[in-house]
Amino acid sequence: MSPAPPGGLPHLRLAALGPFVILAAAAWRLAARWSDIPARFPVHWTAGGIADGWATRSFFGVFGMLLLAAFACAVLTILAQA
Repeated sequence: MSPAPPGGLPHLRLAALGPFVILAAAAWRLAARWSDIPARFPVHWTAGGIADGWATRSFFGVFGMLLLAAFACAVLTILAQA
């Protein structure tokens, strides 16, 4: 197998934007429906289906996992480009 040409593969850089677009769309949808989000909502369940972890309707409670996912995508994108 031959190595990638100098400068990388431009179409892969464009494809790397996909996860960020999905996360941005999810954030936009959550922000648009902010008033519909309950003040307290479950975020973790036991194996039996009983909620045992809760979050509140705050910036980090609602968008925290999206921010973590965006960070993970950024790290993986940087590693893929290296």
